[in-house]
This record gives sequence, C-alpha cells and structure tokens, in this order.
Amino acid sequence: MLKFTGLDDLRDSDFYPKTLADHGSAKADLVVRFDEKLRALSRPPQAVIESAVALRAFLQDRNRRKDRDLEALAIAALRYLFGADDAIPDTVDFVGYVDDSIILDAVVTAVAKSPRRRGVTKPRPKPAATRSKSGAVARKKKPAVRKAGPAARPSARKKRK
Repeated sequence: MLKFTGLDDLRDSDFYPKTLADHGSAKADLVVRFDEKLRALSRPPQAVIESAVALRAFLQDRNRRKDRDLEALAIAALRYLFGADDAIPDTVDFVGYVDDSIILDAVVTAVAKSPRRRGVTKPRPKPAATRSKSGAVARKKKPAVRKAGPAARPSARKKRK
C-alpha cells in the first residue's frame, strides 16, 4: 500500500522502476498491454481514463525528448493504477479511484510542466539592425512580390488599334 503525499513517495515505492532493465520492460509491457489492462478495471471514471491515456501517449511519443525520471514516474503511476495494491480498493463505490486519480493527476501535471520537449526552443533574438554612418537604423527590406496572372505579364497585354 502506498501512502501518497507527493511524487517523492511514488519514487520510493515498489511501483517506480529502480533499474534500467526494469524501466524498459515495464514501459514495453504497459504500452503493449495498455488497452487490455484498462478494460480489466472495474468502471473507472472518465478522468482516470483520460489521465492514463495521456501518460501512455507520453510514453509512446518518440518525437519528445524525455527526462528518464518523468518517464519512470509515468510508469509508476500506471503500474499503481493497474496494480492490486491500492490504498483504497478500486471496487469500493464512489471512492475507489480517488487515490489513483490523485497520483495520475500529479504525474500528468509534472509531465505537462516539463520543459524538456523537442521542438520547444528559446525564442530567437530579433536580427540586429545595422547603423549607417549617419546613425540612422537601416533594416533589410523584403523584396517586392509580383502579382501572378495575365495582368502581371506585359506580353499578355496587347494594344488594340
């Protein structure tokens, strides 16, 4: 049973993968058998399903550079959801998924706040303006764009007499 007061408790639990081999095998098992394990749950609330699906998408995303600790936390949260060792058994009506929901929401929030995403970069600095000898600021102008079509081509226009 897990007494959850924060993500550090989840890191100290048996659900958290301790070794690299455990990390890889647990991730592969969760991704491959996710739908089967989700169907085996007894009437989970929609919020729990959405959080679990979001964590699975995080684990499957190959375009995102992931922090190994966040990935391990996602694995631990899904193991807790699918495991039988709950603080509140999932079969208890109305409150059975409260503990699961708290843990899933904490991990989803940590993943969402993570700055380690591929494609997210620091904003580029604006191009430096060049100063002329007089001190005036000169910026590069974009080239004029010609309109396409018959009106833009002088050869298309025929003078009528």
